[in-house]
Amino acid sequence: EEASKVAKDTATEAQKEVKALLDKATEAIKGGKLDEAEAPLKQAEGMKSTLPEADQKQVEEARKAFDAAKAAQELKDKLPKLPE
Repeated sequence: EEASKVAKDTATEAQKEVKALLDKATEAIKGGKLDEAEAPLKQAEGMKSTLPEADQKQVEEARKAFDAAKAAQELKDKLPKLPE
């Protein structure tokens, strides 16, 4: 019983840590700071296997948002600059 409590507490801690990482990554993505978003996102992805399925989906959604923002940024960078 004690072992299952420790495992549950560890899982809860992992969930909290991943949520904080995803919050940090999401804020950076929203702010257009993709370089700041990648590290916490990768860290969250590294912990994904320890999470319940619903939390794993949140990590996957954050990755999709990051990839979409990065693709949009790359496309924007390729567009010619308009004269001012």
